[in-house]
Amino acid sequence: LAAGAVAWRAVGGGRGRVGVHAAFTCSDETLEAAADLAARHGVDLLRKPAAFDGPVEDWIQFEAPEKLTRAIAASNMHYDVVLGDEAQDVQPFWWDAIVKLLAESEESRFYIFFDSSQGLFGSGSTEQSFVAEEVLPIPAPYFPLVHNYRTTREIAGFARSFRTGRTVLQSHCGRFGYKPELIKYNDAQDFRRKIRALFRDLIEDEGIKPNEVTLLSARAPFKPGSILHSYDRIGNFQLLDLGRAAQKKSMPTNRQMKGKIKVSTIPGFKGLETPVGVITNISEYNLPFSNPIMSSLFYVACTRAKHMLYIFLQQDDAKCAEVEEALSRLVQTGSMVLEGSKADNEFVGTVTHYNPDRVGWLSVSDPAFQRKNIMFFPYDIKKNNISGIQKGARLRFRPKIEGHMPIASDLRLEQ
Repeated sequence: LAAGAVAWRAVGGGRGRVGVHAAFTCSDETLEAAADLAARHGVDLLRKPAAFDGPVEDWIQFEAPEKLTRAIAASNMHYDVVLGDEAQDVQPFWWDAIVKLLAESEESRFYIFFDSSQGLFGSGSTEQSFVAEEVLPIPAPYFPLVHNYRTTREIAGFARSFRTGRTVLQSHCGRFGYKPELIKYNDAQDFRRKIRALFRDLIEDEGIKPNEVTLLSARAPFKPGSILHSYDRIGNFQLLDLGRAAQKKSMPTNRQMKGKIKVSTIPGFKGLETPVGVITNISEYNLPFSNPIMSSLFYVACTRAKHMLYIFLQQDDAKCAEVEEALSRLVQTGSMVLEGSKADNEFVGTVTHYNPDRVGWLSVSDPAFQRKNIMFFPYDIKKNNISGIQKGARLRFRPKIEGHMPIASDLRLEQ
């Protein structure tokens, strides 16, 4: 799960049998997943029947969900455990039906995972976004997942500027890397020249494999209006359209991807990752970052990249200034850690206050933390047999979250 995601708490009590029989996912295939669920109950969520004379919006938002809710309630499709991923993209009017999948038992459980900053699909048929926490079927508190095991700190810190959740949880990344790079172009010809130069540098000069690079497009990459329209290759490298593979419901094999650069829409690549991400068609999408769907789209694109991130924007696009501002806020400290090396999310802080009967505070100067003061407890000092703690001492720790408060745990004295 991506850092910053929130795990819904389990619903129900007791220690009875737990058989996981059903799961739904709503990431890049939100409409498909919900439509498949509805189809199994004889309801077409997205296309109104000929007998329905109202607008299609009324069918999607009112009639079809109500019909599906009744169909599930009347069926034998009820489960001990329901798992839901990407719940921020479930339309508010579909939840009543989904909740009906859960068996009416004290032993049943409902787990939902969501990240409000990854909401790509708006509400209904409009471009408006909704706040997931206001429509999810179970109230807070949530269990926060804050360790980022995918990206470097530089990519995570940059992407964080475009999060849209009401409460932005600070993720912790153990791996330093390259700073994301903005590449501006004047027109289609300039774009072609600069993206060919980038791939020549990455693949021919630096030795990165073509299939380790993914072009992430904010719109259908090969249709008119896209900066990639009519492309089938870039320089010496053929492009592999993952969208066509998705239509066939089969991902390309390693042999099919060898020597090719993958191309995908951003929603179509949600849930996946790539060593090198190249974001395109952000200018051609024609929405500002102030629109929550645009900022969510960009945030999702950035967090697909594990090691290196490049953003192509048109020179006169107002979004350039916002990207440049986010890049300027990045602080690079420490040494780069290669994948496969020890990147275990440990940090070092300096003791600024310690009361052995109550609490201590560490000052942490690290770009992974927005709050520079981290709380620790005497219990952890005693548990780890640390003595002589005073102001100015340095402690190595791992962060964990209690409620929404980061605290230091697994303390060790830094020599």
